[in-house]
Amino acid sequence: MKTLHRITLIAAGICAVALATADATKDFKSYYMSKIVPGMKRAMLKGDTSFFEKLMTSDYTSSDYGRKPTDKATSISMLKQSFGVIHSIQATMGAATFKADKSKATVAASWTYVGSTVKDPKGKSHKITILSKNKETWVKKGSDWLIQSSADLGPPKMTMDGKAMQGAGG
Repeated sequence: MKTLHRITLIAAGICAVALATADATKDFKSYYMSKIVPGMKRAMLKGDTSFFEKLMTSDYTSSDYGRKPTDKATSISMLKQSFGVIHSIQATMGAATFKADKSKATVAASWTYVGSTVKDPKGKSHKITILSKNKETWVKKGSDWLIQSSADLGPPKMTMDGKAMQGAGG
């Protein structure tokens, strides 16, 4: 009888952990979709790096496919450079998976970015499209979530005016 009681308690504990994880994942996904995604879309459209700076932990790292990982300052600098040559970027989130507990979360998602370049010497702007898949790690700080790392899950697919381009490492 004691063995059955122990097994019942262990099973109940496992169920409680699974339910807590499911609730944490649901809560994080809701936060991400209602706060992070809309904010990111606005920031990409306006070329606003401050939104991203506020979201990153001080030890943030980014691993772009085919490149060495970069720290927060370098990542922001690279983003500013990108915003200097590509404008009015529209971001669309595709398929995504979420996993979270009370203090840490991950998101694996596909994204499509469409923007226009600054005018070339002939005065023409070009349409840039980037398809990427990445994994983000988020940590809970108070009532907010901050991104701790982001890593490409493969080479991005890029086109300019509908023609394939070679991306970083791709």
